[in-house]
Amino acid sequence: MPDFMPLAPANGGDLLLMLIGVLVADLVLGLVPGTRALVPVSARVFTAIAMFFERRLNRAGRGAVTLIVRGILVLLIVVGLAVGFGFAVMAAAKFPYGWVLGAVVLLLCVGGRDVALTLRRGLQFIAADDISASRELATRLSGRDASRLDRFGIGRVAIETAAVGFSRRVVAPVFWFILLGFPGLLVWRAVSRLARTAMNRERNAQAFGAAALALDHALGLIPSYIAGYLLAFGAVISPGAACRRGLHFMSLDAQRDAVVNDGRVKGAVAGALGLALGGPFGNKGGGVRDNWIGNGRARVGQSDMRRVFYLLTISAMVQLALVSALLLLHA
Repeated sequence: MPDFMPLAPANGGDLLLMLIGVLVADLVLGLVPGTRALVPVSARVFTAIAMFFERRLNRAGRGAVTLIVRGILVLLIVVGLAVGFGFAVMAAAKFPYGWVLGAVVLLLCVGGRDVALTLRRGLQFIAADDISASRELATRLSGRDASRLDRFGIGRVAIETAAVGFSRRVVAPVFWFILLGFPGLLVWRAVSRLARTAMNRERNAQAFGAAALALDHALGLIPSYIAGYLLAFGAVISPGAACRRGLHFMSLDAQRDAVVNDGRVKGAVAGALGLALGGPFGNKGGGVRDNWIGNGRARVGQSDMRRVFYLLTISAMVQLALVSALLLLHA
């Protein structure tokens, strides 16, 4: 087994131990209000890279085939850079105190605290009945015009974003780090950011990001199942939640979202808590959240957002316990 893989015997469990420390730190930063700003997530770096290529290569008037080819080239470049930096971090970790760099990179790529912040901000604005700030938050989270959403629609957007964030920012980074170490971790973050940038464009302008979207779906497939099961089984010890319903809607309604991986985790949350997510977005033209996911209450409120926060926290703790068990088995 190659040395860059955390499960390799040569690593002696050191990388898994680092991962456990980072997950504990991320959980604490997410639970304590006001601490998220102390350690930002890595999205800004990858977003800047995506926008750099976007401005220079995704030009109006180019044919779809040309844009697809350009998008593939950009994807190959970004993946190559991510792999190279991942191996550089591994090499640096072999020097005295080099593990600090690895821990920092890992903490930057795990973003559970950002998911917690999303729910906190939604709660804050809705509790203050600040509809303008709430709509601005929903617009930023969804990448769509939320100027006509009511408070229930805004709450659904916050819950959906948190559910998807748990899969993409907590479970997927851990999965790819355990499987392929820092190279796998950084490739996931880079591809995920490129794909998210492409998703915020109009549908007829997504050719440039088509390759990134396809690879993002492939890389996120297994983590989305893991996240869905963690959320469903986390419901076992969450008040008023139902594990069986979470599993049911995780599989039943995944296809109702334009991004199936995202629909899977939304279905798990909606089913477990008896909610209906998605629905009409409030603006013309439809979009990825127009289909209902789940068959529960669509009029979500502050109590529902707190229940989601609790469910995500429990699910994150279950994941931490599983990684700890993996360390014990590896020892």
